[in-house]
Amino acid sequence: MALEDMKKYYGMSRPDGNNLGNFIKSYYKQVPVSDRSNASWTLQQIHREEAYRLCDFVSARVSGWQIGQWFDTSILDEYQRGRGCKGIVPLSKGALTHPPQAGGGTA
Repeated sequence: MALEDMKKYYGMSRPDGNNLGNFIKSYYKQVPVSDRSNASWTLQQIHREEAYRLCDFVSARVSGWQIGQWFDTSILDEYQRGRGCKGIVPLSKGALTHPPQAGGGTA
């Protein structure tokens, strides 16, 4: 979703602004009620971090680029092949299921 927005809107959100919200609402149906708050938080964090990585990737390749400015989106092919994802550590199942607790840990 973040990659699609980067390609179409150059780092800006979709004009309707509801892309992530609609996705989370549709996902809720698959999640037990007791876990929905955590699931929402997790999905929002994943999306936010991906958007930051994409912006950093484009900024590193397009001198002076600012969010919302046009750029040749073909550079995102490199990102999709994984070169933009160096340093990302795969998470174990359930690793992002709970928001951080006071003190920085996870529940």
